[in-house]
This record gives sequence, C-alpha cells and structure tokens, in this order.
Amino acid sequence: MLSTKLSPLKSYSLPLPTELISQILQSPRLSKSDLARCCLVNHEFLLLAQRQMYRAAYICLPKISTPAFPQWLFSPSSHLLFRTLEGNVGLRRHVRKLSMKASNIKTRDVPATLRLTSGSVSGVFRILIEMLPRLDSLKFDAETWQSVRSLVFSRRNQWKTVSISISTIFRQDQTWCDLPNLQELECHGFREKETMDISIPSSLQVLRINKNDPQILKGSPNSQLRILHVVGSPETLSNIGDFPELQHLHIFRGLECQPLLPSSAFSAFSQLSHLRSLSLALWSVGDPILSATLPSLLAHLPRSLDRLDFPERTPIEILSTYFQTSTFRPFRCLGYSRNKYQDETETIAQLVNLAFSKGVGLECL
Repeated sequence: MLSTKLSPLKSYSLPLPTELISQILQSPRLSKSDLARCCLVNHEFLLLAQRQMYRAAYICLPKISTPAFPQWLFSPSSHLLFRTLEGNVGLRRHVRKLSMKASNIKTRDVPATLRLTSGSVSGVFRILIEMLPRLDSLKFDAETWQSVRSLVFSRRNQWKTVSISISTIFRQDQTWCDLPNLQELECHGFREKETMDISIPSSLQVLRINKNDPQILKGSPNSQLRILHVVGSPETLSNIGDFPELQHLHIFRGLECQPLLPSSAFSAFSQLSHLRSLSLALWSVGDPILSATLPSLLAHLPRSLDRLDFPERTPIEILSTYFQTSTFRPFRCLGYSRNKYQDETETIAQLVNLAFSKGVGLECL
C-alpha cells in the first residue's frame, strides 16, 4: 500500500551574487543603522556592509571657550569612531571621505577621555590623514578649515573632492594649481582675485558655489567640468561656452534682480551639446527682468537637453507661451513644484495638457 505521508520539503538557499549584494548596500537610502544590521546577516554581508559603513567618517569636535585658549573635545560618537579606526587596520582602508565640524559647548564637566590628546584640530587631522591610506575626499566647516588648511595643501596631490563652507579657500600664495588632482569642489564662493587671474583647472568635473554673489568663472582648455551649481548672473555665466562638456547645470537666483544669462552668451549656451539637464531655482516669477530674459533662454536650449526643472517657482505663463512658439525644442521631462501653486490648479492643468501635446512629460518635484 502506498504511503500518503508527504515528506518535508527541503529548504534551499539561493545566495545572491556578491556583485548584486554590493550594489544593494551602496543605496543612499540605507542609513548607518541599516548597514549595521546588515553586518549581522553573515560573514559575506559583514565584509561588504563594513566597506559602506566606514566609507565616510564624520568627526565632530566640540569646543569649550576658556580665557586662555579653547579646549577641544571629541563628541562621544566621534571618539568611538576614532578609537575603532585606531585599533582596526582593515577598517581604515575603507575610509575615502572625512568630514570635520566644530561646535561650541558651555559645560566644562566632560570626561577626560574625550579631551583631544593632540590638543588641536590640526593635530587630530594630522593623525587621521596618516591613519587613513585611501582618504581622498574632505569636508570642513569654516572653523575647522582655518585649522587644517596648511595640512591640506601640504598633501596637494591626494585630494579629489573638497567641500568647504567658506569663501576664502586659497591664501595669497595659493591657487587652483596647488590642488592638481581636484575633481569636485563645493564652497560658498571665491574672492575676486581667485577667479579673475586663474581659470578653473581642466581636471575639475563638479563645481558647486552656494553664495548669492556673482562669481566670474573662466574655463581652461580641455575643460572636463560636467556639473555646475551657481547663482544666475551675467558675470557668472558670461563664459559658459568655456565648459563644452557640461552635462548638468543648476542655476539659482541671487538677491539682485539680474538676468540669468547675458544675451551675449545665448549662442554659446545653445552649443552645449552634452547638456542633459537644466535646473532653474527661481525665487520669484514676477521679476520683470526675469520675464524679459527667460523666454530668450528657453529659445536657446541645447538640442541635447533631456529635462528642464523648476524646483522652486514655475513660470507657468512663460512656459505656456514657449510650448506654442516655433522655437520650441522638445525635451523629455519638465519638473515643477506643485506646492507653490495650490491655488492655481486649473493653470497647472492647462500647462500639463499643453506639455503632453508636445510630447513632454511632467514630474512634480
């Protein structure tokens, strides 16, 4: 007689390829806590997750102001990170980016273990750059930058990415040439002399300037700049043709009422054959100067453009008119901010219908 008893099914584990696990763990959506939990899965996850966990190191240095001199400390989490890296050679090799930030505290009742044995911010930074062999990316606030600037330039060939929340990057005896391998720079701006005399080096691929004041930018021969984030002004963008490899351009408005782009640069702008995205962060759509120059800017959009974004204010009337002109050049996507136009739903709907009729998709930012 045949048995009707079913044998238990065997469970099979289908392991994911290492390459796929590595790509998943690189997702920016994963927090440090998420990666820490991934370390508990198995040995393979541990090795891959640790690589992402320690890729960027953040050091916070509180300061106690005293009559004689400031007393610098480690924050508890930064102290733990520093000691962990100090005791594990393998983890040190994962660190590629270092962020340092100062803060002020009033209390003087802190554990002795948190006080900097090196005595200064520059001392901690010196230890870290000696400890971390693959470090090539730096981020500082204004106070820590003033303390470490000399050390950064003494390692001039090491740095590929630098982010500084200050305008005075170079001293009088320093120029762009002192950072020959720099590929990405984020800062508040430059002193006039820094951009008047020397062109942006050809090695730079990403430049983000967050200051509202106009900046004079000049490119070098064979410029490799691909991403540019700047204030819209005639001075800043008058030499836009110096950057033929530009792929992503983000323009934000300053406090002064000026055109986004000088009319003399329209022709060069239209010849940016690699430009894929243009983002215009406008703080006002009623500015008469903007109203007069934006249609001309739209009429000179490069044919390579894939998407046009308005993350702050959307000039609905100007766009509606542009979609109906003979100068309209098709692109794939128009990004707009809906929450700024809750009382103009009908107008937005009309713009959506008009864009769709031209083959342009809309995306709410």
